[in-house]
Amino acid sequence: MVIHNSSPGKKGNIWLFWNKSISQPQVISVSSQMITVSVGDVLVSGVHAHVKVVQRRFLWSEMQLVSDLNKPWIVLGDFNAVISQEEKVGGRLPNETAMLELSECLNQCELLPAPKTGLQFSWSNCQQGKCWEKTVVGDPAFQFLQKLKELKRALNEWNCKVFGDVNVKIKKLKKE
Repeated sequence: MVIHNSSPGKKGNIWLFWNKSISQPQVISVSSQMITVSVGDVLVSGVHAHVKVVQRRFLWSEMQLVSDLNKPWIVLGDFNAVISQEEKVGGRLPNETAMLELSECLNQCELLPAPKTGLQFSWSNCQQGKCWEKTVVGDPAFQFLQKLKELKRALNEWNCKVFGDVNVKIKKLKKE
């Protein structure tokens, strides 16, 4: 089963899935930017914030209402905003109002950011990568396909550099 925020005439942008071994979540609220469910005594919210600062203010208000329920709460998703400039690389500088409003919302709701693991940045404008800057001659579909192939090559190279040979690591772990 899946919980989503689709409605007649509007496609959804948030889907919550869960392992069938846990009890079925109870829906608390559904909006265009957030779905909140209760799993036992814990609230879980999936977020996909609007790209426009003004529209995100509705989300911040909704988050405050959920926070007022005073239950343990975890919020996951894409806030379309960063807390600081250090979280972003590429593209335009982050909007200071957006950063301030997200920080205020998190503080008012007493939410703490999870410790970072993995990638250094929470946001990256991949369109500014070398793959997209490369000049390719041909029709638009061919250009796009060639750039995707270059992106795949770059991602494979990055994966090897960051994670090493995964097959070797698996074999090593199986021996242990």
